[in-house]
Amino acid sequence: MATLMVVFNNCSGASQQNQTSQSLAACTEVSAPLGTPNSLSETIQLINSLPKPLTLDCFLKSLQRPISIMAVNNTFSAQPAVGNESPRIFILNTRLALSVVPAGSGKTLLEMSEPMSGAQSWKAELEFPITANVDPYKMFDHITDRSSGNSRCLSCHTGETKQNYAGVGFGFVSNTVRPNETQRVNNLYLRNQAYVCNPSTNKYRCDILQAVFSNGTTQDIPFPF
Repeated sequence: MATLMVVFNNCSGASQQNQTSQSLAACTEVSAPLGTPNSLSETIQLINSLPKPLTLDCFLKSLQRPISIMAVNNTFSAQPAVGNESPRIFILNTRLALSVVPAGSGKTLLEMSEPMSGAQSWKAELEFPITANVDPYKMFDHITDRSSGNSRCLSCHTGETKQNYAGVGFGFVSNTVRPNETQRVNNLYLRNQAYVCNPSTNKYRCDILQAVFSNGTTQDIPFPF
């Protein structure tokens, strides 16, 4: 497992990096344990502690480092990758998976999964920017298909049931789908994408990539559950 320290030096492209880093510098930093959420509820607590409006890049920057990631070029998802340059990025520990994409149709979404016993997990989602404190139930409500009452995750995640998530209400539990290792995007490659990203071409993509990679160390790990 390789640990990578990201350092943006003053060389070619530094002026573009500074344009983006000025935006990230305005984000609020938090300390542990608030910045190390281990559940859906703790993720909502972190979101509600941060100034509003809250952008997705500022949320990502608030996560305490080091962070463990797995990036995949998977286009069959509610949060599809847009090539190796903008993959789906999972931020992982053994009790929580958060995922984002820097570009494409799912780029405003934070998808969340909290494992249960066996091969099932809670599914939840929020859309950014967030303009006010979030009622925790919104993370389940946002993925609800109004016509069926099921979740929109059901097309990929089988075995879905509704169960009570403590302190929040009924949410969705379904089978976990592990990312395909053959679609993995190398951590070092993706770090370089953050370094060479040109905000004049796609500032949003640059902000997301640099929020992941420019605030400390990252380590590449297998999907843990």
